[in-house]
Parts: sequence; C-alpha cells; structure tokens
Amino acid sequence: MTTVTTGQLLELAEKNVKLAVVEDKAGQFEEAYKLYMKAFEYAGTYLFYENNPWLKKQNRQSFLGHYRRATKLRGRHHLHGPSLSNEAKSGLGLAKLSDVGGLEACKEALVEAAILPIENPQFFTGKRQPWKAILLYGPPGTGKTYLANAIATETGSTFFSVSASDVVSKWMGESEKQVSILFQRARDAAPSIIFIDEIDSLCGSRGENNENEASRRIKTELLVRMQGVCNDETNVLVLAATNTPYALDQAMRRRFDKRIYVPLPDLKAREHIFKVHIGDTPHNLTETDFEHLARRTQGFSGSDIFYCIQLPPNTRADFDKMLSRQSQLFDKMLSRQKPTVSEADLEVHKRFNKEFGNEG
Repeated sequence: MTTVTTGQLLELAEKNVKLAVVEDKAGQFEEAYKLYMKAFEYAGTYLFYENNPWLKKQNRQSFLGHYRRATKLRGRHHLHGPSLSNEAKSGLGLAKLSDVGGLEACKEALVEAAILPIENPQFFTGKRQPWKAILLYGPPGTGKTYLANAIATETGSTFFSVSASDVVSKWMGESEKQVSILFQRARDAAPSIIFIDEIDSLCGSRGENNENEASRRIKTELLVRMQGVCNDETNVLVLAATNTPYALDQAMRRRFDKRIYVPLPDLKAREHIFKVHIGDTPHNLTETDFEHLARRTQGFSGSDIFYCIQLPPNTRADFDKMLSRQSQLFDKMLSRQKPTVSEADLEVHKRFNKEFGNEG
C-alpha cells in the first residue's frame, strides 16, 4: 500500500492549480475548471491531515483565490463538474462569520458550540460536553446555510453538506445506508460538521399522509445516528436548517440541544449586507446612501437584498444613473421589489421561537 505524505498532497494540489491557470489564460475554461476541482480535492485532503496550524492557515489562504476563480468560471460559463456540496470540504469554503450582518445571538451560540471546544478542549471533559446538534430555523433567505458554511471555515472542520436528494434512493435500504455512511465518514474525519438542509423534508411529522415506509426508515436511521453523536465524545457537530419548523418531527426536534431562530436582518445588518454584496464593485454610494437603503428595505431578507443588487438597469436613463447617482437607481429598483417573507410567515416563526427556541 502506497503512503502519500502531506507534502506530496500539497505538491499535487499546487501542480494542478498551475495547470488550471495555464488553461484558464488560454481560454479553455471547462478544462481549467476540472483542473481546479482536482486541485481542491488534493488540497482538502492535505488540509485535513496537516498538523501544523501555521502551514494549514497559510496554504488554505493561498488556495482561496483560486477557489474564487473556479467559482466564477462555473457560474459565468455554466460549467459542470464534481459537486462540492456533495463532498467533504476541509475549510476551503469562502464564507466567514465577519461577512454575516447582525445575528449576534446566532453567531455567539455557534461559536460556543463549534469553535470553543476545538480551541479549549480542556474545558469540555467529564459531564461538561459541547452541544452536538443545533437546529437553525427561520424565514427563507436569512443566511442559515451561510452560517453553517462560515462555522466550518472558521474551525477548519471537514464540512459535509447534504439535502434530501443526496440521501433518498429508490432502492430498498439504500437511503438508510447512505445516512449510516455519512455519520461514519464524519466520525472518521473529525472534527467535522454535518449540515442537513431542509431537514423537514427528511424528517416531517409522523403520520402525515405523504409519509411512506421509506421515509419512516430514513427518519429512524437519522434519529439513531444523531443519538449516537450526542452520546459519544467524537468531535462531530450536526447542524440542520428548516424554513418550516412546525413540520419537523417532534422526536427529531428533541434531538437538537440548541434551537436557534435566524430572523430577518435588522437595520444595521441590512446596511452591512448591502456593503458586503456590493463589495469591491465600483460605486459612488456614501455612508448616508447605505443607511438610506437599509431603511428602505425593512422586512427584506438577505437574499432579497442580494437580488436587488443583482437587478440590471432596464433603460438608458437607469444606466446613466448607475454611472452617476446610483442611490437613485437603487430607489427605483426598490420601488418595484417587494420582500418575499410575509407577516404571516414571521408570526409562525416567532410563535415557534417562543414555544421551542433557545436563542436568537
């Protein structure tokens, strides 16, 4: 059996990045993307096995720029390749907690659950154990998935992101096997984070009309595996997200040590979101303009704000405003853009938070 060292893994990653850059400059974007993805596979494995924190940090940073480029290639040229969402990612994500506007209670709870046990393991011994399962619930577009990704990036944990489509199989017994393999891989790769998006689609309330035998088996397997994670000392954290918390099975809800409400962004958070999403795009917006935009978007989610920024100018007059007074263009866009979360939706989440929530 051939043993590959961390140095060799790093060398293979760097070699494929260099080849990708050559193809990228030559305009061979599909080939460049494939090489970037191959490089990140080696890089992820290297980062998992590298024991030197300084080297891990330095090399992770060196790969982030190439990761951004690959992401742009995939979006701009509609390229297809290995889906990163279905693979373990060892801290190569771009999400950072500092990019999250507001949500201080959410961030604090996640830091306590994921970062403190890694940085201060001596405090979590005996009966004092870190939280092992956290449910993030709230309206769609508020940043639940981004928060999970950011925590994985901050901790350098191996990140397993799954949805119902990754688990459900038409073959008898295959779905439960997928769940079992997922948790075993997470244990082997610890410290790790399992993120289950839209968990209500996998673990809806028992007895629903649309629940079949396969759904019950998946739910039972998840309950068993999560109970195992909560009872052992393996450094595995389960994060799950839902937009419909009342649809979640009661037994599954009880498996979560923490149930955190992720609300719509407040005034300061909306201002921060505008700044983050506009980023280094050339603009002439002032601090006063950003404050004005934040006030105009009361009731908007983070994804609503992102959509507003992405809206193209419709007319020549709009284009002229984009070049001169961009705040006027945003005002016009906001006049025809409505929030996607209704007051009725918010009331449901607030009621669930009052009945079952811990933070937020």
